[in-house]
Amino acid sequence: MIDFNSLAHMNFGRSDPLLMLFGEDDAVAAASYPSTDKSTHSPIEPEPEYLDVARSGQISVGWALVDGERRWAAYVPVALGSGSRSVFAVSLTKSPVAGLRDELITNHIMVIAALSLLVLGVGYVVTRTITKRIMRLRDGAVEIGNGNLSFRIEESANDEMGTLAREFNLMSDRLTEQNSQLEEANRDLEHRVSERTEKLQQANVQLMEAQIQLVRTKKFGALGESSAGVAHDLRNLLGAIRNGIYFLKSRLPNPVSCRQSPKWLNTSR
Repeated sequence: MIDFNSLAHMNFGRSDPLLMLFGEDDAVAAASYPSTDKSTHSPIEPEPEYLDVARSGQISVGWALVDGERRWAAYVPVALGSGSRSVFAVSLTKSPVAGLRDELITNHIMVIAALSLLVLGVGYVVTRTITKRIMRLRDGAVEIGNGNLSFRIEESANDEMGTLAREFNLMSDRLTEQNSQLEEANRDLEHRVSERTEKLQQANVQLMEAQIQLVRTKKFGALGESSAGVAHDLRNLLGAIRNGIYFLKSRLPNPVSCRQSPKWLNTSR
C-alpha cells in the first residue's frame, strides 16, 4: 500500500520534488512530505483536465497548486492492485531552482574573486621579480657604460634574462680584453715615438754640428781668399818695386859713384 510514509521514503525525505498519488476522486491519496507532521503538509490541488488525460492512459504535463502556488507537474497513469486507476504526479518547485541558481552565481563570483586575487598576487610577484631583474640589468649596463668593466651581473637563471645578463658579462670581458690590447698598443707606440724622437734629436744635433762645421769652413774659405788677395796685391807691389829697382840699376852707370856723389843722381833726373 502506498501512503505518505512510503512516498516520503521513496523521495529520501526531500520536499522537492514533490511526489503525489491521486485517487479516483481526484483527492490526494499520498504525498512525499518530508515529515509525518500533518501541520507541515500543504494543500494540493491538481488540474482536473490533466488528471483526466492521465486516467485515459497518457502522460500529461501541466500544473498543480501546491500551498496556493502554481507549480509544474507531470501526471502518469498508475494501475493499483485493486484494479483502480490512479494518477501518479511529480511536481517541481521554482524556489530550489532559484536557490541553486543563486548558489551557483555566488560560487561563481567567489571563484572568480579567488582567481582574480590569485592572478593579481601571482602577477605582482612575477612583475616584482622581473622588475628586480631588469633593474639589475640596467644597473649593470650603467656600470659598464661608465667604464667599470670589472662589474658583473649576477644572474644564474636559464631564461631570457639570464641569457641577456651573460651576454652583458661576455661583452664586458671582450671590452676588457680590447682595452688591454689598446693599452699594449699605446705603450708600444709611445716606445716607438720615444725612439724616433731620440733619433730625431741625435740627427738634429748632428745637423747643427754640420752647420757649425760648414760655417767654419766657409769662414776659413773666406779667410783663404782674403789671404790670397792680399798676397797677390803684395806680389804685385813687390814686383813693381823690383822692376823699379831693376830700372834704376840699368840707368845708373856705376852704383859705387852714386853712393859717393848723390848730387849726380838728382841732376840726372
